[in-house]
Amino acid sequence: GQLPPLLRAGIRQFGIHKGDQGFHGEPGKIFMYQDRTTLRIAQNHLEESLMHEAVHASLDATYRDDPAWRAAQDSDGRFVTAYAAAHPEGEDLAESLLFAYGLLRHPGRIPPVDSDAILSVMPARMKVIAAILETDAKVAQTAQPPDSCE
Repeated sequence: GQLPPLLRAGIRQFGIHKGDQGFHGEPGKIFMYQDRTTLRIAQNHLEESLMHEAVHASLDATYRDDPAWRAAQDSDGRFVTAYAAAHPEGEDLAESLLFAYGLLRHPGRIPPVDSDAILSVMPARMKVIAAILETDAKVAQTAQPPDSCE
């Protein structure tokens, strides 16, 4: 319930399995694994991991290959994490949105030196993500539970 409505709206299947595999998200789905979840809790990174996978579940199909997103990537030329740089087609949106969300929705929570670094790496993507996040309020008002929920 702490995920923004925009990120919750696209999740139709959520599985928690035994094992230590990495988390996985794809349009409509998130899969997590018990041992990796325990590790992420110990590292105090579970929420970030869940938000990352929720981007895959809720936003990738619409925005990952969007020309505006690709143009922003090209314009910025750098990435906010090494993981995003290694997998720009599949992971940059999920990695970037996490940082952008923190800056846009919780200003002051990220130290200024880090905020400045993030903004210098992805100014064009910040604008695209800000536009994506503007739809969050609309989703919150119109989101309907899946047909399988009673």
